[in-house]
Amino acid sequence: MHLIHCLGPAILQQWHKVESSTQGKKSCGFALVNCATGQAIKHPAANRPVALITYTGNINDNSLLWTEWNVGDGDCYKSIRMVNNTNLCWDIYGANVKDGEPIGVDYWFGSSIERWIIAPISCGCA
Repeated sequence: MHLIHCLGPAILQQWHKVESSTQGKKSCGFALVNCATGQAIKHPAANRPVALITYTGNINDNSLLWTEWNVGDGDCYKSIRMVNNTNLCWDIYGANVKDGEPIGVDYWFGSSIERWIIAPISCGCA
């Protein structure tokens, strides 16, 4: 998968979506693990940039779990929210829309900097 707003150099922008589930139930969230570095995107506090930490395979760590919400605009953009606090969603930290800008979390306001596409690609990682 590839994040449309790049977090850094393109070679590092392939992410594996690791689904979480409990006792046979439908997915209750997912972690995003970088294919090149093995780091996962971790929740920050509100109005802070996300952090990258080494992924140890603990998919039950809520600080790594995200969920996608439809934003109601009829296209494939989603709001990516913390699984344990869905009031907080990804946005471009500092609101400057350009490649390389950090991603943070903030409260949902419905702006274009809070809409994302996670698209499948063949990245060769699992």
